[in-house]
Amino acid sequence: MRNFNSDKEIKNYIEKTIKNISNIDECRLYREEQLQCTENVFRARNSTEWIIRINKVIEDFKYAIMQAYQYAKIMKSPLEETINSKRYAFYLEDAVYRDIVLWEMLRQFLNEFYECGYDTDNEINIFNFLKDANVKSKIGNQNIKKLKNYLYCNSHHMVRHELRNQFAHSLDNTSSYLFHRVSDNGLLQADMSRFLPKHPYENIVMVLDDIKNFLKFIRYYSGKLNELLIENIMMVKVEMELRCGEKRKDEEHWSISILKEKAEQILLQCDKTCDFAISYNDKMWCKPTKICYCRINEKCDEYKGVIKTKMSYEEMKEHYGDADIKGE
Repeated sequence: MRNFNSDKEIKNYIEKTIKNISNIDECRLYREEQLQCTENVFRARNSTEWIIRINKVIEDFKYAIMQAYQYAKIMKSPLEETINSKRYAFYLEDAVYRDIVLWEMLRQFLNEFYECGYDTDNEINIFNFLKDANVKSKIGNQNIKKLKNYLYCNSHHMVRHELRNQFAHSLDNTSSYLFHRVSDNGLLQADMSRFLPKHPYENIVMVLDDIKNFLKFIRYYSGKLNELLIENIMMVKVEMELRCGEKRKDEEHWSISILKEKAEQILLQCDKTCDFAISYNDKMWCKPTKICYCRINEKCDEYKGVIKTKMSYEEMKEHYGDADIKGE
């Protein structure tokens, strides 16, 4: 638990953290991209399904933790037994439950994206999932180590076990309990160990810190999904710059994977005779030196790129045989 110097400081932290909780980029494919029947497309679409569901739970978590905080602000003491304290406990329990669910949904996403082979209905928890040798080989030892280091740390343990399991199985940390026991010498003694519950803000900060770590991990792995989209899946608009300096926009959309594969094989019919053109089937053709592309329906620089061709006509013919001639 981090240290705060005042109620104002801890309130500012809670409010700022809740405000900064936002949905994950779902990396959705456009219709034209979904029509590609490739393993990468199916892998991406299935992984996106989990991010869509993760975002729904994030929204529910944000609502629950905000409600818990609103009722906590009204409470005058952690010891009070009022409708405000009951509502605070109710919404805190709801937020804790959704926090733990999100970690298990991260496991489902990792299983789908890295093709680990577990059935969607398999109820293996994230701890046992990360112990699987096949999972380690798919995701990578360093990534597994980082996940396990956090999941086994005291901060996560406090949320998963001190809060969540106590809500489910025993006494919770939001209420005061005073039990009486008979001591070894026969005297009645009060058990004060659970008399003072944690301050509501302390529990809320604990859960918020845990969700911040979840968001860090899921954003890292959704970024990997976005890389797959950019490198292998997206459909792109293309503008080619020929050796003579002329620029041509292709009317057709390309799959980025095919464009990368075929870039060195492309020839375009040349309207004018120049030193850079070659004769092929009684027509003049020119080879692009630069191919600029941008994902369809997008303007963001993240989805733009340039392929610079390097082969000469002779190298192209020697390496590929007949060129992939556009416009013939």
